[in-house]
Amino acid sequence: YITWMLGSVFFMVSPAVSTSLFAAAATHGVSERLVLRGLGLILALLALPILAYLLGGRLLLSMFGAEYAEAGALLLVLLTISSIPDALTNVVVAVLRASNRLAAAIWLNFAIAIIVVVMSWVTLPTWGIEAVGIWWLAAQTLGALVTIVFWRKIVPKRAAVASESA
Repeated sequence: YITWMLGSVFFMVSPAVSTSLFAAAATHGVSERLVLRGLGLILALLALPILAYLLGGRLLLSMFGAEYAEAGALLLVLLTISSIPDALTNVVVAVLRASNRLAAAIWLNFAIAIIVVVMSWVTLPTWGIEAVGIWWLAAQTLGALVTIVFWRKIVPKRAAVASESA
């Protein structure tokens, strides 16, 4: 629990920025410049915490007891690293929502959730709690790779107003 609580710090920043991106894109249109600014802000806000967790995560966990540091260190690293592809998928979901492509946004989130839940359920008994972190990272990375492949279809170079793209 403690490891997930500490790791959740990363999963507040990109949804917050993505919500602002959604509001701006829905009002003024989606553009690559706007999307890249959002991604840049997320990365700027996450850079220091990522570095701190990667270098001192075990120490942070040890403040809750040696058992936490031993049992949760790998999971914390996995969650920390997953914040990067998670940021990209959150931003893309905001873009898809703002441009009235809700089905694509739903499918992206649904696919990530299914991979994490099913594969964690299968591997948790043998791999332990790290299984969830591994599958969270894998699913987020797969989602990010899909968004990179389809970037030009998802994010227009110039502003495209939401009502025009429907």
